[in-house]
Amino acid sequence: MKVTDTTNSMLGFKDDSTGFNDTVDDYTYDLNGNMTKDDNKGITSIKYNHLNLPIEINFTGTSRKITYLYTATGKKLRKVVTNGTVINTTDYLDGFQYNQATAAAAMLLQFFPHAEGYVSNTAVSGNNVFNYVFNFQDHLGNNRLSYTWDVATSSLKILEENNYYPFGLKQQGYNNVYNPTGNEMADKYKYNGKELQDELGLNMTAMDYRQYDNALGRFNSIDALSEMSFSTSPFTFARNNPIFWMDPSGLLSQEFVNSIWNNSNNSGKTVWTNTGSSFSSDDIGNSKAGSVDNNTNEFTGSDALDEVTIARNNRGNASYLGQLQSHVYSSGKFYDSWRSQQRSKKWSDLGQGLQDTGDIISGVG
Repeated sequence: MKVTDTTNSMLGFKDDSTGFNDTVDDYTYDLNGNMTKDDNKGITSIKYNHLNLPIEINFTGTSRKITYLYTATGKKLRKVVTNGTVINTTDYLDGFQYNQATAAAAMLLQFFPHAEGYVSNTAVSGNNVFNYVFNFQDHLGNNRLSYTWDVATSSLKILEENNYYPFGLKQQGYNNVYNPTGNEMADKYKYNGKELQDELGLNMTAMDYRQYDNALGRFNSIDALSEMSFSTSPFTFARNNPIFWMDPSGLLSQEFVNSIWNNSNNSGKTVWTNTGSSFSSDDIGNSKAGSVDNNTNEFTGSDALDEVTIARNNRGNASYLGQLQSHVYSSGKFYDSWRSQQRSKKWSDLGQGLQDTGDIISGVG
């Protein structure tokens, strides 16, 4: 697959050709639907873990790559950017973000979030100097304006202003307000409130469970919950309606997430059962039975999960998404089939290895 652009513009999407003579596919994918090459960004290979999360992205040139470290459930802990001899390391610890600019530098706290923005940290003579920064967001959670209190002038100071095209590419040429007194790493959290990764020309937004290309308006891998929404492409962002929906998790659509979440019991558990045409609920605890809107006819007995259990009490939306994703990996038909294939392959490889060993021993004897 390839995308061509005849404008030859260096803004937004950057084609690796003039758009007229590109005869080679720009993108390749593995059997799980994960992108493994992007010629337009100079990406030569991408390796993935068991959750289809990228663990290593290699670029053209010498020693140019980005590596990631996750927990067993897919929570990102570390990002290491290698550009020649320069190694930049970022640690993610429950909202507290640390950075080591070079291998010889110290690992320093950069910022941590608060309810309306973040607290920036600057190291001055070995001491931490904290500064509150506030973000103004639109209805989709996009950071549009960042500002702080300027002690020197006793007035508000605008640090950055962001305006986006519908699918998240930042507009250029106007309103380019940026004040370097802000926190450079924290200010990368822009579209849908997620981190824009611009290192080595990657220019992708790191949603919770997938990487998103703002210039193309599509994810680089399939939705882990795509079997619950088979009528739409598993690569689409926000059901192709980013004016109305957001997609910060990269799982399902926000429409489905909101429907099943808002109609679940607030103090106990709700079991959502697939009826073959929709999901119906049976509460355990205080009764609040409901059903999910099924105008799109997305849920069928053959393609959707049979059952999903939701516990809203003392849990946030992010916890629910993680719980639902975990349920898919343990119960989803696609992943059950995939695991079965992996097990069969391992036994086949083992058998072949034993046979080869026997042949070698026989030859020596």
